[in-house]
Amino acid sequence: MRVTESALTTTREFFDGVALFFRSIGVMAHRPRLYLLGIIPGVISVLILAAAIASVALGLDAEVRVLTGFAHGWAPWLRSTVDIAARVAVVGLSVLISIWAFTSLALLVGQPFFERISSGLDDEAGVPDGPPSTLWNDLLTGLREALRVGALVAVVGLGLFIAGFIPLVGQTVVPVIVALFGGWTLMVELTGTPFARRGLALTQRRIRLRQHRARVLGLGVALFLVFLIPLGAVLFMPVAVAAATVLTQQITALTGRDDIDVAAGPSAGAPPQQH
Repeated sequence: MRVTESALTTTREFFDGVALFFRSIGVMAHRPRLYLLGIIPGVISVLILAAAIASVALGLDAEVRVLTGFAHGWAPWLRSTVDIAARVAVVGLSVLISIWAFTSLALLVGQPFFERISSGLDDEAGVPDGPPSTLWNDLLTGLREALRVGALVAVVGLGLFIAGFIPLVGQTVVPVIVALFGGWTLMVELTGTPFARRGLALTQRRIRLRQHRARVLGLGVALFLVFLIPLGAVLFMPVAVAAATVLTQQITALTGRDDIDVAAGPSAGAPPQQH
């Protein structure tokens, strides 16, 4: 019975996260000027990353031939299987890294724009001002945290890339894991600004997000899938920032500050307490 209740709670939390994405579209629809400002960093980021994305797409056949050279001389059906697996693996890894790179770059380039969106929503919700900071400090902190998240993306991405060569598993299970992991890293990145306003760094942010994992993943996966749509990342980046801010408001209201302080101490490795 408890297992069933837990599964239902987790499912409800996940779809609450998905619903938050759609509500955030309405939030930005009522703020057209802020929305247009929020698109600018996404456009700049896409233009910077366009060459890298194009090179991967145009060189896909050559990349696959290099990766599948070991299958030369195998039976045709087996070579085709390996070829498909390699294509899925290359595309999956490229998508994971490109979405992380776009989000990190857009947040750095557009820090002043997204700060206006996030701080405006916090002001409307009555969130008190956080510790004073400067644009330079915010940029350095954002860059440092983006690199730490990027290192994790590289390690996990490599593992998923290798798993992508496993027939059937690489074409079914791995894409689901990519969406879940990609959605999680998106939320770690996007909640950086609202958490920093509350004086909470990356380690504390991860603890708080883990305590509400299902809701975070619901929103993160929805954003990850939308970012896969051509120009989706550009058009929905302001919505993503708004959604991350509202999510931060929700989970900081559900969990007290003391829980973070305890979790960040010697027992940080223990499983987070559910709320």
